[in-house]
Amino acid sequence: MDGLLAPLAIATVLAAGACPAPTVAVPSSEPHVTPGPTGLVAGIYIQGGAIIPGCKMLPRGPYAGTVTVFDASTGARVASETLRADGRLFRIALTPGTYTVRAREQGGLRIGPLRVRIPPGHRVRDDLFIDVP
Repeated sequence: MDGLLAPLAIATVLAAGACPAPTVAVPSSEPHVTPGPTGLVAGIYIQGGAIIPGCKMLPRGPYAGTVTVFDASTGARVASETLRADGRLFRIALTPGTYTVRAREQGGLRIGPLRVRIPPGHRVRDDLFIDVP
């Protein structure tokens, strides 16, 4: 993480309250693939924070921001969703295929790229994480 971005991520954690638990739990393993409408479900989480007093090395979030999906082979933008309030997951309908996912949390931190494969007739949960020391 860029030297200037780490303090911003830490400030985001502190502004959210003394290391709150995630409002939407993170699956025990990712990507988490389940039958359902074909698409991507993702959250923006901050993880780490051991240098912040009282913080455990657990994910916090999900946070507001924008998730943008690109076709992995062409680089063309295929979808984007913006959430303006914390505590919700992004739900993006996609056709089966392989995608590159990038995100920007509301404070401006960039996350990604994350490569995701969406199989036919399945929903994939794959979250994006901002790592802080």
